[in-house]
Amino acid sequence: MQKEEGQLLGETDKIKELEGIGLVKGNSLNFPLILKESFLEIDPEISLLANEIVELVYHGLSGLAGDSKEMLSIAALGELDVALDDVLLGRINALPVDSGQLIVCGFEGAEPMAYKSTFGETDEGLFCTIEVGQPRSEVRSSIDASSPIFAGSDEMLDLAGSMLEWCLSEAETWAEDLNLKGLKRDMFIYGLTKLVYNRAMMSLGKEGKILWNVILKYTITGL
Repeated sequence: MQKEEGQLLGETDKIKELEGIGLVKGNSLNFPLILKESFLEIDPEISLLANEIVELVYHGLSGLAGDSKEMLSIAALGELDVALDDVLLGRINALPVDSGQLIVCGFEGAEPMAYKSTFGETDEGLFCTIEVGQPRSEVRSSIDASSPIFAGSDEMLDLAGSMLEWCLSEAETWAEDLNLKGLKRDMFIYGLTKLVYNRAMMSLGKEGKILWNVILKYTITGL
């Protein structure tokens, strides 16, 4: 009985935490949660989209990063990911919360993101860290804000825009099928697009086209 009471208290605390953030309102979630049954129907489409954009991404970035696998990895896992966020946020709305804006979309049964990024300002510029796979080594580098692989370059924004257009029609169709409207629709489109991109990155990693199981650390100068 004590264990059950403890579990209930823990769940209540989690709900209160979500309410405090703005992700729960009343008895309803303020974000889309795609249950496993629905995700399993969507999953093959995610793989198809990832297979379609992976060559677009690889060839597009190869032309910008040259022969450097290190630069290609920074471009794919870091800068193009940021550019995709920028393009997405120009097309969809985020959930307004006390601390700013938030985008959350849950997919039950989906694989976790294969990489995660953090950013911080330094005297030299913006310092970026990307943990990829299960890191066993570390790579350090730098790029300049004038580089074509910088997230804000016209080339990267154009490539990100092409990827979004590739995914958008399918994402909108699934959002309609799942009866997602307004902010939930927008957050679903964001979440699905990022799942597609994550899977494309995993494919490039398995093929050895980008660095994997590493920590990439680089500074963006000239900002």
